[in-house]
Amino acid sequence: MRSILAVVAVFLAVFLYVVSIPVQSYQATSPEHLSWCQCVDYVRNRFALGPTRGWFSGAADMGPYLEAQGFARIHEPQVGAVAVFPPWFGAGIDTVYGHAGVVQQIEPQEGRWKLTVRGARQTVPEWVEHGCSNISDMGHVYVAMEQPNVAFYIARGRLVVAEPLTLSSVSPFTSETIQASFAVQNVGQQAITLDMLMAGGRRGSHWDSAELADFSAATAIVLEPGHMYHYVGARSIDATGDYFAEPAVLIDGTWSQIEGANRITYTAQAAPPMPTATTVPTLTATIVPTATAVLIRPTSDPPTE
Repeated sequence: MRSILAVVAVFLAVFLYVVSIPVQSYQATSPEHLSWCQCVDYVRNRFALGPTRGWFSGAADMGPYLEAQGFARIHEPQVGAVAVFPPWFGAGIDTVYGHAGVVQQIEPQEGRWKLTVRGARQTVPEWVEHGCSNISDMGHVYVAMEQPNVAFYIARGRLVVAEPLTLSSVSPFTSETIQASFAVQNVGQQAITLDMLMAGGRRGSHWDSAELADFSAATAIVLEPGHMYHYVGARSIDATGDYFAEPAVLIDGTWSQIEGANRITYTAQAAPPMPTATTVPTLTATIVPTATAVLIRPTSDPPTE
């Protein structure tokens, strides 16, 4: 009897030790070796995000990591947004670490949203997706509209210079019109609306210079993920001096430089003087009198035979 009790005691001790180990370790595994995933593994794999080491201890604290990866927090759910649940949310959410998944469907109801969230370690049935073998959809997730207790993050577009800025001339004359051209691409995962795109510039060497030297702008450009836009602008040179130009963009009312943008400096010089017209001598016509034909008559009659 004592031996049986001893065996039971050892078994209980081992069992309690095992269950005391945290169920979720949020250091994501590399995708190429992944099969069974934590919820944050799926989010990272789906959006091809960077390493998570040192960023958070649980899914509920994933927000700063997502923002560092180019996501923006939004106030209402969107399809494709990452939903970050606190541990006290309920509805089967992990009560220690919280949960993270991706919004798949939204059904507005009176005063709340009914969500379907896709992620790892949720429910059954499960399938393979983005390197994870334990993916499922969790339906019947209700979030209050006025005071949502779930944080939503959307992947923003990412604008880069795909073809560097070039100018038609780097030593133009005053009154000359020069062209600027470059291309941008959205390498992010959401569309970007560019309020204004141009080769911005100043007379001088820095942006604080008082004299603007912007090229003409393109406006209201919507770039879907992966799409490119080829910009061509022009400006007329009205004064001599040193200038610079650089790709610049206005998004949501804020001007910013573009990732990968290059700067070109150019010097405007005075236009050369116009050539003086050569005086052409005036030719005077001389009237030559016309010769008069004179008929000469013989003084005697011609000889006769």
